[in-house]
Amino acid sequence: MKNTMLRGWLAVTLLLAVSCSSTQITGTRRRGFDQIRYASFLVHCDATDDDVRASVEEALAARLDRAGYRSRPSLELLDQPRAYTESEVLQAMRADDLDAVVRVRVENWATDVVTHPPGLGVFGFGYGRGGRHGFGHSYVEFATPAWEEERSRLRLRLELLDRETGKISWSGRARLSRSGFRDLYDLMDTVGDDLVAYLRREQLTPTTR
Repeated sequence: MKNTMLRGWLAVTLLLAVSCSSTQITGTRRRGFDQIRYASFLVHCDATDDDVRASVEEALAARLDRAGYRSRPSLELLDQPRAYTESEVLQAMRADDLDAVVRVRVENWATDVVTHPPGLGVFGFGYGRGGRHGFGHSYVEFATPAWEEERSRLRLRLELLDRETGKISWSGRARLSRSGFRDLYDLMDTVGDDLVAYLRREQLTPTTR
């Protein structure tokens, strides 16, 4: 019974650790854009690799769209395998009647294998008869063997380009680390969830959608 409870507790702890990963986003709103809010976006990944660009743009645009902000991957408008100038990206955004460009640069994307050393743990649970006062905790001591874990890491540079001025209205960085191997689309989907919350909290988008 104790071993079963221990295994269940460890499984729940591991599940919570895996599921609670979130993106760390930091950024600064530029001077002169204090009151601006955007409701639609052209998502542009500044990369020449079509697979990287498609994964970033499609995942992020889909997440913004689900949140109620009309969004489109720039690959649908600028579909040549080359680097595009800022002017070309702004022109595409304005032609599609969108409010701003979300420009993304992938600074790092990798999966590492982390080795955890062996250790000793103590797990306490419940109450049972015994001890001077009639009740006492029950404990199980267990050894944890060395084990390996894959972790996927993603680091991004993010910018918002304003439709009216063509200037950067906000710039920031995003960092995400998830257990296990995660493809770029999966990581960007998580980034998208957290970016939507960040933009609303910082009042860069309407909050009533």
